[in-house]
Amino acid sequence: MSAVHAAPPPAISAPVRGRESARESQVFDQDVQALTGQAWLRAIRWTPAGRLYNKPPLVAVLDTGVAPGAAGLAGRVDTQHAKSYAFGGGDPLVDAQGHGTMVAGVIATVASGAEANPGVAILPVQIAGPTGQTSAQAVAEGIYYAISQRARIINLSLQGSSRSKVEQDAINAAVRAGILVVAASGNSGKDTCGVAGITQCEYPGAYRHVLAVGATDEAGTALPESTRGMHVAIAAPGRDIVAGSARGPEGGQRFETRTGTSMAAAVVTGVAARLLAARPSLTADQLTEIMMSTARGTAGGLDRARGAGLVDLPRALAAKPPWLDTTEPDDDAPGARGLSPLVARGFSYGQRKGRLRTWADLRD
Repeated sequence: MSAVHAAPPPAISAPVRGRESARESQVFDQDVQALTGQAWLRAIRWTPAGRLYNKPPLVAVLDTGVAPGAAGLAGRVDTQHAKSYAFGGGDPLVDAQGHGTMVAGVIATVASGAEANPGVAILPVQIAGPTGQTSAQAVAEGIYYAISQRARIINLSLQGSSRSKVEQDAINAAVRAGILVVAASGNSGKDTCGVAGITQCEYPGAYRHVLAVGATDEAGTALPESTRGMHVAIAAPGRDIVAGSARGPEGGQRFETRTGTSMAAAVVTGVAARLLAARPSLTADQLTEIMMSTARGTAGGLDRARGAGLVDLPRALAAKPPWLDTTEPDDDAPGARGLSPLVARGFSYGQRKGRLRTWADLRD
C-alpha cells in the first residue's frame, strides 16, 4: 500500500486563518464496503441508515472545496449551488488540498452509509485554495451564503488564533436563522482558552454559539493534540479517520486517512445530519441538546477535553426531542436582546422564569 504524507500547513498570522489540519494523511485503495468496520465508526456505535429520506438535510462544508466524484460522495453533493470565496477565485468542485473532500466524506458516511441512501446533501463552500489558508472575510461570506441557501448545518473544520468580529457576527446570523454551527476545537493541544491571565483561544471553535468538538481515539480518550477548554461541547473520534480521497480518479475507490479535530467535527456534523434526516422538525438547539445529553463517558459535568462526552449515534437517535425553548436565556446578543435587566440600585429581589440551554453558551 503506497502512502502520500502531507506536512502540516505553515504557521499563519492574523487575520489569515488556516484550515484545521490533520497530523498526517495517507492515500490508499480500499473497497467502500470495508469502511463499515472502521474503529472510529464502531466508537460512535454507527449503523447504516435503514431508510431513504425524501429530502436529506443540506450541510454546508466551508473548506478547501469538495470533489464530488470521490468515493462515497456520489449523489450527495449539491454541485449546482457550490460556491467559492477562496482568495483569487477558485472552483468549489476542485479540491487540490483534499481536506474538504475528506470532511464531506466523513459527514456523508456517518449520515447515511449506504451508497443508495443519500442521507445528506453536501453544499461545498470553498473558502481556501491549495495552500489551505483563508481569511475571516471569506469565512463570513461563506457563512452568509450558507444562510441564503437554507443550510441546516454549517461545518467549520478550521483553526486560527485571532478572534474576528466579522466571523462572530456571521455565526450569530446563522444561529438566528436556525442553523447549527459545528466547529473543530483545534489541534494545538493547549488548555489556555478562558484561563485567567492567559486566554489564548483558537477560532472558530471558541466563538460563542458554536458547537466546538474535541477529538478522541476509538476508546474515547482525548487525543493529546485536541485543544482543551470550557468551550468544548462534545467529542468524537478523530484518529485514523477514513473517507474518500480527492486525490484519486473520478468515481474511483481511492481513500484517505487523517487525524485531527477536523475529522471529529465532521463526525458530529454527520450525527446531527442523521438526526435531521429522521426528524426534520428538530431545531439547532434541540439537535445539540440531544447529542450532548446522550453523549457517554464523562461524569460530573463538562470535561475540558471532551465536553459532555463521546457522541453516541444510537442513543441520540432514540432520544426524545427536548423541550423547545423559543427564547434563549443567554446574556449575549442576540439572545439577550429585548430583555430587561434584573439589576437595580441597593438591595432588591427579582425573578424570571427560564431554562438555560447549555449549548447556547457554555461560559454563561
